[in-house]
Amino acid sequence: MRAVGEFGRPAGWIVDLRDIPDARATGMMTPFWLRMTGHLGSPEFNYSFRRPE
Repeated sequence: MRAVGEFGRPAGWIVDLRDIPDARATGMMTPFWLRMTGHLGSPEFNYSFRRPE
């Protein structure tokens, strides 16, 4: 298994979202992903979250 930092993002971009009991929150991205895939007609898209400056 690769560490998140090995994917080329700066260390400041990595946010630890905790462990399995907290996975429900990130798991709710699945309905969003499904909706966007249906709307765009393809799963070929990206999304990102930005911190306020």
